[in-house]
Amino acid sequence: MATLTQALVDPTSTLPSLRASGAIAAVMGAFLATYPSDRIRTAVILGWFVKVTFLPAVAMVGLWFAAQVFSKIGAFAKVQTDGSVMYLAYVGGFIYGSLACRLFETRRRGRLQRLEAERS
Repeated sequence: MATLTQALVDPTSTLPSLRASGAIAAVMGAFLATYPSDRIRTAVILGWFVKVTFLPAVAMVGLWFAAQVFSKIGAFAKVQTDGSVMYLAYVGGFIYGSLACRLFETRRRGRLQRLEAERS
């Protein structure tokens, strides 16, 4: 799906599409859709200040997704000149993963997630 997204948007592209980045983006989308309230251990680095903390998955994965979208906007604006990154493959993979993951969930897992959400 990642490569298909890139090909639909830029059918004349000569970039190789043998990368796993679109699949990794799909896994990130599936993770966010499946575990939206999880927290991710992250190293926060501000100059000399370094702290390891837990940040919401929505913030971490959401920032990554926004960076991909804005990077593509920059590529459209000719800010990026080499064009060697297929940002839309990442975006397409992420969206596909977040939607397709629901096809693989069991009913029991869905009930458990709803119960957990009600307790929170």
